[in-house]
Amino acid sequence: MITNTLLKLIAVIVIFFVVNFAYAFTSLADDTVKAVAALSKQIKYSKNLELLDKSQQLLLQQIGRHVDDYLSLLGRYNQEDRLAILLAVAEQKGIVKKTEKLYLYRAVLKGKIEELHLINLLRIEKITKNSLPAEGVKTLDLIKKNGPFPYGKDGTAFNNREKKLPIRENSIYYQEYTVKTPGRLDRGARRIVIGKNGEIYYTEDHYQTFKAVTE
Repeated sequence: MITNTLLKLIAVIVIFFVVNFAYAFTSLADDTVKAVAALSKQIKYSKNLELLDKSQQLLLQQIGRHVDDYLSLLGRYNQEDRLAILLAVAEQKGIVKKTEKLYLYRAVLKGKIEELHLINLLRIEKITKNSLPAEGVKTLDLIKKNGPFPYGKDGTAFNNREKKLPIRENSIYYQEYTVKTPGRLDRGARRIVIGKNGEIYYTEDHYQTFKAVTE
């Protein structure tokens, strides 16, 4: 027979969880949403990982390893994965509390946070524009001028099938351009790859390895 005391205890426990559940939907202020949105932009590219402290980098790496166990089979990150990484870092920085995660998840799905970027833990070497071969600099200049380009395939989509660059859902996120190789009549192995947000990558071995180009 359940005693009145036990019933009261159960009622208190139920009320506690209901209140906390409601809090998750109501307690997150708009400025917190904006703060998390700003954080997502801060860490949107692998080249920005150094902006985080070591504990946050370690957290990202731990999550990344766990996620990559099955995403290597899927070939893409889904929204829940990206959100999980974003929330983990946001919580680590003290921007959101555990009880606010559910509200934030709904806020993202409703579009309150406009950009939710995948965190890709690729380690890509950085070089400056001046470190490019002269033909690479010329290709970049042509890209800025929007041509004319010497090859018909210049400006076509680079699909990143081998996932050597940060993965994007948009299959035409990257575009490739030829970097001429002296003495060769064909396109050769050198390319410049441009991302829609202005990222610049250089490959000299036909997409086997890439270097991120900075000004």
